[in-house]
Amino acid sequence: MVNPDFLKPPEIATYNVRGSRPAAGVEKLCYLTDTVTDNGIWEEINPLQSKLPIFIFQLAIVLSVTRLCLLLLKPLRQPHFAAELLAGILVGSTAIASDFVRKHVTVLGSVFAASRIMMMETVGNLGLIYHVFLLGLEMDLRALTTVGPKALCIGISGALFPFLFGASVYTFVPEYPKTFRWGCLYWGVALSVTGLPVIAEIFAKLKLLHSEIGRIAMSSALVNEFSSWALLVLSLAITSSNSSTYLSLLSAVVFIIFSIFVIHPALLWAIGKTREGEDYSEATVCTLLTTVLACGLITDICGLSSLLGAFVFGLIIPPDLLGHRMSLHEGFTLGVLMNTKGLIAVLSMSLGRDHTVMNEDGFAIMLFTIFFMTIATSPVVNFLYRRTKKFLPSQHRVLQNLKPDAELRMLTCIQEVQTVTGIAALLKFSHSSKKSPICIFALQLMQLKKHTTALLIVHGAGGTSSESISRVDGQIDQLIAAFNNLEHQCPMLSVQLLTAISPYNTMHEDICSLAEEKQVTLIILPFHKRQTIHNNMEETNLAYKDVNNSTLATAPCTVGILVDRGFGTLLPTKVDDGKARSCRIAMIFIGGPDDREALAYASRMARHPMVALTILRFIADESSAQNGDADLSLSMDIEAEKRADDILINEFRHKVQNDVSVDYIEEMSSNGAETVKIIRSLGQDFDLYVVGRGLSFFSPLKGGLDEWSDCPELGSIGDLLLTSDFSSTASILVVQQHAQFNPGSSTQGNSIL
Repeated sequence: MVNPDFLKPPEIATYNVRGSRPAAGVEKLCYLTDTVTDNGIWEEINPLQSKLPIFIFQLAIVLSVTRLCLLLLKPLRQPHFAAELLAGILVGSTAIASDFVRKHVTVLGSVFAASRIMMMETVGNLGLIYHVFLLGLEMDLRALTTVGPKALCIGISGALFPFLFGASVYTFVPEYPKTFRWGCLYWGVALSVTGLPVIAEIFAKLKLLHSEIGRIAMSSALVNEFSSWALLVLSLAITSSNSSTYLSLLSAVVFIIFSIFVIHPALLWAIGKTREGEDYSEATVCTLLTTVLACGLITDICGLSSLLGAFVFGLIIPPDLLGHRMSLHEGFTLGVLMNTKGLIAVLSMSLGRDHTVMNEDGFAIMLFTIFFMTIATSPVVNFLYRRTKKFLPSQHRVLQNLKPDAELRMLTCIQEVQTVTGIAALLKFSHSSKKSPICIFALQLMQLKKHTTALLIVHGAGGTSSESISRVDGQIDQLIAAFNNLEHQCPMLSVQLLTAISPYNTMHEDICSLAEEKQVTLIILPFHKRQTIHNNMEETNLAYKDVNNSTLATAPCTVGILVDRGFGTLLPTKVDDGKARSCRIAMIFIGGPDDREALAYASRMARHPMVALTILRFIADESSAQNGDADLSLSMDIEAEKRADDILINEFRHKVQNDVSVDYIEEMSSNGAETVKIIRSLGQDFDLYVVGRGLSFFSPLKGGLDEWSDCPELGSIGDLLLTSDFSSTASILVVQQHAQFNPGSSTQGNSIL
């Protein structure tokens, strides 16, 4: 039966207003109230007795404590919800607003007096209504149709079993009154809910949002969120009134049906009037915000929480959201993630207390439980999942050990769209074939801006770019067109385009993680300088130098740094021995693991029909070498490296002995000065130099060169070729073998061609 008095005006008790005098002949109704504002401390009235100043004071304290908690938990990589929940605990009745603090701290006792909390709670509930509306807005009902059976089972069981467990544990709370027996429902809801936005934030910080476990976790959390809302609605209907439980549930069902079949079509019609690309009008935005409150009012009148109406209205607005076999390790990690709590968990506890089915002790116990469960998730997942991704060397991560009929997997990093032409030319001449195809993972690197989220996004194979990334950077379409053209020119070369959005100081983690996940053999990084029209090198972004150095130090495979000085726009076609050669490459071989790796890549490029390769090998002049005082262990290392060099060179010469496009030259040298002189005499008619970095390899052939190196990431020879006094303007590819790879392992058989 509907209450007939719910629209009648309230009966107001009459009191005397401070200092008021009724005028003659005028009937005046007076009631006791606090003024909203006053004239400040210059009057006898205490300004903290007015509503607005006390509310501003309370808000300032809450915001200050929240920001402090965010700063404290930021180094621990905790989600914002954990900091906000901690701030709520500190400001709430357990700390600052507790009876003990209010009694001993006069200011706080005045600010957080029980009679002065009402305005704060009213504004807070208004903000909560809109926040829950945004939660519904971020969800997509269509995603439920794409959820697999695994995620569906995990989501439902992840809501049902914790609900039963929480309801059972509540019975052990000592000495709760009989009226609090239904508090078990809200304990169950608090434990059953999984915070979908909190999980998304944790995965985004760990760069796992678009991984396999990330997709399963997000889908499971989505199912869990809907299941938890259903349990919350059931709990609200039961505790609102014992006699009207069925009417409350029926009202909820009718409201949901009305929202789907009436509000939803009307909303689509209103939004459809806005032309594509235009912003929504002020009237449309105001209508949406007003409808949020109207829906909340309807569900509140029906005996349910106003938050349900706001959530359902946000749910019917169509956005876009997300939708293998799982190992025991990943299953345990997912289980930890499903224990991440969000706003609904706290909301259910607050509603249980408001419906007087839970006392303060039960509320405080579960609040601290939610807090500790949430803050534990991020470090546990980081330990369980990220620690397993160790960047360890393996045989397939070295070009020398790649079999002739194996697929070559490369990861190319794109910092600016101008670097694409040079990288594309390098990939083209890497010689993809049916026998040995090439799989390219092109990673666009973007700095994390203030209003974006750290992400690793995989773009569709059809060439359609992500709408959100298109808004951030319009260059993505140019990259897609460039790589589509490359695939058209090289049928046995495939490209997968990705975008990494992260801070510069963690950008190398994205590169190395992707290389590890995709089992990449070679990473190509663009040099942080580019050539000007006057053939000088200018800085583009110094932060990319740190990215390159960090990648060189932690990469799980071979790394190449490309100094592009017009390699994308090659010289006119040259003719060598009657054959057209549009790309002439020189490989300078001094020795060591990096040079052997560079030779392996250069020999692969030599198989391209448009490539002419010249190998210049330096041999130490033992007659002038002075090794009498050399350390014995150092001499043994040099001999071991020399044997490995000889094995690789002999194998290479045997395989190319009948190839007229390959020239092999040996030169004697005793020091760095002679090495530089010989390199200068090599000539300038080359498009690309391929050299090893050789930073950790000692050789008298480079004596004195390392001390004068301006760019250590290029090594001494690469830095020499880049100097302004070196007349050549050819591009340079500097190759580094895996930093932790055992050089001695390459003394066995190698497959470089």
